[in-house]
Amino acid sequence: MIYPLGSLARDPRVWLGTAGRVCALLLLINVAVAWQQRSLERARQANLLAPSAAEDPPGPSGTPRYDVSIGGKLGAYLSYIPDARTNRLVYLVGMSQMYHINDRKPGDETIAEHLDDMLAPRARVFGLAAPNLDNEEALFLLLTVLADEKTKPHTFIYALCFDKMRFLDLRPEYLDFLRKHAQARTAVTNAIDRYNAAYPIAAAKLRASLTSLDDAAAEDTSFEHRLRTRVAGVIPVVGARHQLNLLLTYGLLYQARNTLLGITNTTKRPVIQGRYELNKQFLQMMIEVAQSHGVQFIMYINPLNPQADNPYVASEYAAFKDWSAATATAHKVPFANFENLVPKGAWGLFMGGPDFKHFSGEGHRLTAEAIVKEFGPVLTASPAVP
Repeated sequence: MIYPLGSLARDPRVWLGTAGRVCALLLLINVAVAWQQRSLERARQANLLAPSAAEDPPGPSGTPRYDVSIGGKLGAYLSYIPDARTNRLVYLVGMSQMYHINDRKPGDETIAEHLDDMLAPRARVFGLAAPNLDNEEALFLLLTVLADEKTKPHTFIYALCFDKMRFLDLRPEYLDFLRKHAQARTAVTNAIDRYNAAYPIAAAKLRASLTSLDDAAAEDTSFEHRLRTRVAGVIPVVGARHQLNLLLTYGLLYQARNTLLGITNTTKRPVIQGRYELNKQFLQMMIEVAQSHGVQFIMYINPLNPQADNPYVASEYAAFKDWSAATATAHKVPFANFENLVPKGAWGLFMGGPDFKHFSGEGHRLTAEAIVKEFGPVLTASPAVP
């Protein structure tokens, strides 16, 4: 027998049975997610070692000197970059060491902010950094700022970190930027065409990233995507699905794996050779792109905590440093190794032990001073002729 929906809704057996319990559970989950949504977002930011400043760009009174959104809202922060047509513009690009300050105190500044103070009025400095930034993403940032005369750099300083050689892909926020900015996409396409012969696996990877834009665009127009977007506006658990996925994947499952296998933040992790070779090509392509546009490229090996172990296999890390120095020499790129620059008292704690990569405000100041001391004449020299 088929019961009308109205009769089913009025039948107490429905609401006292399995269907009622499921509906009640879903209601409780949505109430809990709505109540904890701010906490979920704070947890996501903490996982990225996000700075304490607000993610949205501040007003004119608080003009940022680095991308405070750590790559999340690159398009919004481009407008805060000093105009390269009237300023000698320097970029500092790297991973979370560029913006995270352990034991932050009033008046502490990031490396980029210190550099901006030190080089004024001869040059302006702006920081572009994101957690676990890989070399493909750094190349994307270079191509993006080269695509507009207002943001074209005089100098591009790249902080080399062995971790960069482990990671692949453009993060969703960067892919979204490419999808919306034709100039940047054209710059990537031109780089693929120009460097395909010299760096074939890097060019192929860039081509795959562009292809993924078309796939994502097709998904965005699908009925499923439109339905999910509408439902997300009224059902909290759907609206917070990304934060919940991160909490489950990188929170509960990640911590469970670490506990079961005894993995810590200093457990040695060999580099996957294919990823390593791909990142080598991206770095070399980045250097050649900069030089072909008359941009001074500089790179340095980032400081490490002398009292903390790190997850690097010693022989691999030594080979990486040797290769970096040889690459700099081959391409005539100013280079320095700041690995031992920051003393042990200027770091902090992470996951219950000494933080091997992120330092205090003093570490940021010392790194900025070392950059000016090592590269000062280059930073204020006349642009190279491509």
